[in-house]
Amino acid sequence: MHNPKGHLSFVITFARIKEELAQKVTLEGACRKGNENSFMAIFDGNFTTLLVAFILFIFGESSVKGFATMLIISIIVTFLVMVYLNRYIIKLFVRCEKFEK
Repeated sequence: MHNPKGHLSFVITFARIKEELAQKVTLEGACRKGNENSFMAIFDGNFTTLLVAFILFIFGESSVKGFATMLIISIIVTFLVMVYLNRYIIKLFVRCEKFEK
């Protein structure tokens, strides 16, 4: 199952980093602050979808319950991967110092 919110988290995070860089913050500081600022927006979107998936699971019939189950799993895995793995990869790029300019 494909979760488009995963790609949205990248866009939100990079937009927040770009905003910080526009304020002449260091690359490391911009990445840290951008990740902090993007977390609540990403969490909010995923939490809302997760809430709807639980409602579908509770009130749905068998095929809807299957869809809701996969949606719940997809949202949780995507959230963990996109937020935490994304932060780790960004930190690796910042530490390699090729992107300072």
